[in-house]
Amino acid sequence: MTPKNNPVEKPSRTSKRMEGRVVVWKLFCRTNILFLKFSNRQEPFMTRSILKLCSSLVVFLVLVLSGGASQAADKTVDAANACTRTARETLSTGMYFMSQLKKSIDLCSHALSFKDLPKEIRIGLLATRSDLFLKSAESALAVEDLTQMLQLNPSHIWALQQRASLYKMLLKDCDLAIKDYTALISLTPDDELAYLTRGGCYEKLGDKDKARKDYQKSAEINPDNELTSFLIQRLDNQ
Repeated sequence: MTPKNNPVEKPSRTSKRMEGRVVVWKLFCRTNILFLKFSNRQEPFMTRSILKLCSSLVVFLVLVLSGGASQAADKTVDAANACTRTARETLSTGMYFMSQLKKSIDLCSHALSFKDLPKEIRIGLLATRSDLFLKSAESALAVEDLTQMLQLNPSHIWALQQRASLYKMLLKDCDLAIKDYTALISLTPDDELAYLTRGGCYEKLGDKDKARKDYQKSAEINPDNELTSFLIQRLDNQ
């Protein structure tokens, strides 16, 4: 199961301009208060003129710098979203060569190297690259990207599902899979598949009691699942 490619909506340029104007207004007020203090002290005309000029220069510099930072952030977000879209296009075709996967992985890696990348966009890039690694038979690298996603967002359900599945099916590590399925169940207590799969992990480890409890819980959530009934019956016959 692959997350949909929905680039994270970045803050609008209008809202950023408003934030910049608030900052500039506060700075302008402070400098003018300082100017008035000097004026009340009847400082020489040259001193007051220099102070007024400095306050104007400060406001001008803040405007320039805030505008430049905003534009740089916009360009970073746009570039990262473009990398994600291009990489997703490779996956969506269903037919690709290893060279195409490698280029898409490099593209995601390049975008992930951007500094100050918004968290949600970084998570989306990691999800895309983990899919690419998986298609390239690099399951360990896919797990690393999923782990990074969970470090950024420990409640990311898709990442937990994917990593737990990889631990169980490809890496054959039932202990780690159980930890992820347990975390997943705490977030989605009505997930019959999570109980069913965790029960399978317990059964592989020889813990039949815990396996039976998970199978039974899965059957409670979905009584029509014939596979769950079969697994419970198989345990009872052993």
